[in-house]
Parts: sequence; C-alpha cells; structure tokens
Amino acid sequence: VMLTATLGFIVFFEDQKNRTHQQFLYFSLLTAIWGILNYTSYKVSEAELAFVLLRLTIFAVTWQTLSFLFFTLAFPGDRFAIPRYVPIALLVLASGVSFLTLTPLVFSGIGSLSSSGRIISVVNGPAVPLFGMTTVGFAVAGIFIFFIKMWRAVSSQRMAHRPVAIGLLGMFALVTTSNFFLPVFSNNVDYIPFGALFVFPFIILT
Repeated sequence: VMLTATLGFIVFFEDQKNRTHQQFLYFSLLTAIWGILNYTSYKVSEAELAFVLLRLTIFAVTWQTLSFLFFTLAFPGDRFAIPRYVPIALLVLASGVSFLTLTPLVFSGIGSLSSSGRIISVVNGPAVPLFGMTTVGFAVAGIFIFFIKMWRAVSSQRMAHRPVAIGLLGMFALVTTSNFFLPVFSNNVDYIPFGALFVFPFIILT
C-alpha cells in the first residue's frame, strides 16, 4: 500500500502540471486507501464494524475506478481531450453511486458469519446492479479508451504501451472477479481483502 502511494508521488513530482501524472497520483492514493480498508475489514473481528468497513471499501472502489477512467482519458497527454461536461457528469454519477454504497440499497446486511465471527457473505440490496454497472463500466471504458489510444499510436509509442496493457488486463480480470463477481454472484467476500495486491502490477508496469 505504501509503495503504491509512493510510486504515485514519484510520478506526480516528475511533472506536477501534467494531467496524466495528476490522475495517476489520484489513482495510486485511492488504491492505497482501498487497500487499507480491505485489509482492515479482513482483520476486524467485530462483525458490525467489519460490515461498515466493507461498505467503505466499495465506496472507495467507486472513486478508484473513476480515477482510473480519468487516467486513461488523460494518458499520455497533459490534459483531457474531452468536453468539460463529461468529467463533471461522471463525477455526479460517481457521487450518487458512492453514496448508495453506504446505504442498505447496495449491501443490506450480513448474510452469514464464520465460527470466528468473520463475515462470509452479505445480503445484496436492490442497487447492486447499479453499483456493478457503474464501477465495471468505468473500468471497461478506461480499458477501451486505453487500447484505442494504443492502436492509434505510432509504432514506437505502441511498444511503450504494451507493458501497461498487460498490467491493465491482469488488474481488471483479478479485481473485478474478487471485488464484484464473487461477492455479488456467490456472496463470497473472502477475496476482497486481496484486491489491492492485484492492482500493484499495473502500478509497476505503468
């Protein structure tokens, strides 16, 4: 977690006015926050507190995936090449969805506990599909935008994009499986605490 945040600051201080560097820092910091919440929710033995931390974890996921989308929108330039209203609209959407993650509309309660008192499953609320479509949508859109930019880049730039692309695909597959598909479709939250580890290869390769 600390290394992820440190790498974000290293990139940021290389060019503080560069939009790509700024967004990479935001993504790194939000990933670090997400990792801390993941780890804490896993270690806490009090079920009610762990459930609150679990909600805070998916709250952080909403903003993390949005920061990833913003990073790909800026990459590799120094500004957003999109109309001003687009990031504003995305911020409004993320604000609404992240608020819902703190309510019973996303996770309505604890499904079951282990013998040690750790949460094994949760009860999904009616807004889970909205949360899923938003966060996965942010991530998929970011990946799509990155590969479009990679495809349009000249040969020398395309080679530089490849390590990032590898880290990107690996991160997306692991994170969405552990933090969305398993909790939502199998009520299995066992792998959520390891989500931040799956982002680290992308941070390093970027």
